[in-house]
Amino acid sequence: MALQPLGPEENGTFVIKNVQLQDRGQYLCTAQNTFGSDRMVITLAVLTQPPKIIGPHSREVPVYLGKAISLDCVASGKPQAQISWILPDRTFVRDVGALDRSASLLANGTLRIQSANFSSKGDYRCIASNAAGADTVTFHIHVAALPPTINEEASESIVIQEGRSVYVHCTAKGAPAPVLKWTLPAGVHVKPSQFLGRRLFVFPNGTLYIKNISPEDSGRYECSVTNAVGAAKRDMELFQVQVLMMPPKIEHLATAQKRVTSGENFQVDCVASGLPDPEVSWSLPDGTMINNALQSDDSGTRSRRYVIFGNGTLLLQQMGKKDEGDYTCHAKNELGEDEMKVSVKVGPDVPRITSKAQLLLTARLGESAYMTCQATGEPPPTIVWLSPSNDVITSSSSLYQILDDGTLVIKKVTLADQGKYACVARSSAGDDIKNIKIQVEPREPHINEQGGRSSMKVLAVSYQTTLLDCRAEGKPEPHVSWACFQILCKPFGTNEPFIEGVKGSFV
Repeated sequence: MALQPLGPEENGTFVIKNVQLQDRGQYLCTAQNTFGSDRMVITLAVLTQPPKIIGPHSREVPVYLGKAISLDCVASGKPQAQISWILPDRTFVRDVGALDRSASLLANGTLRIQSANFSSKGDYRCIASNAAGADTVTFHIHVAALPPTINEEASESIVIQEGRSVYVHCTAKGAPAPVLKWTLPAGVHVKPSQFLGRRLFVFPNGTLYIKNISPEDSGRYECSVTNAVGAAKRDMELFQVQVLMMPPKIEHLATAQKRVTSGENFQVDCVASGLPDPEVSWSLPDGTMINNALQSDDSGTRSRRYVIFGNGTLLLQQMGKKDEGDYTCHAKNELGEDEMKVSVKVGPDVPRITSKAQLLLTARLGESAYMTCQATGEPPPTIVWLSPSNDVITSSSSLYQILDDGTLVIKKVTLADQGKYACVARSSAGDDIKNIKIQVEPREPHINEQGGRSSMKVLAVSYQTTLLDCRAEGKPEPHVSWACFQILCKPFGTNEPFIEGVKGSFV
């Protein structure tokens, strides 16, 4: 029994450091003095768990020649399992570190093979063991080789003008990874990431770049790739030609008549070819010429209203009736000129009320109320207002006013003005409608347009009819009653009552 006591301590405790499986058993504690002794037996049971390797116990592992591979062996158990390996040649490995140049055992139990070769194939057995038992897993490694292949076509011919640059691709795959090189017409070999002078470079992925082609660059270029199990190559024939001259040629549209809705943008293409590249310009219906260097604005209020893109496409923004007409594309170089005419018609645009957010309006009695209604369209629409009773409101009404921008003004709001008003924007292209509901704010009664208590003196001629005016307004509509002070509310000498007039007036 391997005891590693740290005591006993003053309180009689016995300490076993780093308990092992062999420490299990019975321990006797004895206490004695001059009057006698006592004993206690303690049975120590050490809990263990045999190792368990995570995953299946037999695994097939394919690997390409020259590739790295890691064999993971993760195990659970108490105490912690010790990882060891048995290699195909029966070598037993337990110590962490490099076995040789091709393999090493990591601290976590993983066996790593740096570069697989054909001698690496076979069965690798991982053993996880502790005092409670052991578990194993076997890795069956198969090493395969892949001859190199080139993704691009085996041969290619390139015709290019003097002064241009060219990229020639050569991407390869294989196992082990193939070695690539380019052979130039003069027999010089160039490898990836290598420059040759200032005009030739091979990228790491195998692409050959030649800058500013000259006549001496013509010839046969060969890309070759090799590995341990094979080789492949592709040929590229480079021809340098003199610059040809061609007059401009415009690809004409299928139809030269275009129709666009008023207010929308209009785009028309002008694809021109030629050598040297022709310069493209456009003439507008008013005769103005524009090109990439000069972009015209006919009104001076909207910048870049006409835009020509680098490919010759003309963009016209916010087309209106005044933009109708013939637009002509001109393509010109040293050998001549070509043109294409496009006739543009601007169609009507149905009226659109720009804002329909104001759907409910709360107004105060006696004050003015404003209801906005602005609309766009081609031709410009006419604004018509309808009252809650569906009557057309005229601009000359004593109750209403219609402003130039279509806003309806109720000059002095009364209870009778409550309801739903309709704004109609109408033209020959159609119409649009917007409904606004007016509500009058609650307000205490006002007599004769005066708030609070008020008094007035009226002179009357005896035995003649007199009208006492009591016009009351409020929300909701107030009820009017009369009270008589110091006199009877009856005509003198008769039992007939006084007459209550219209809207609270007293007769």
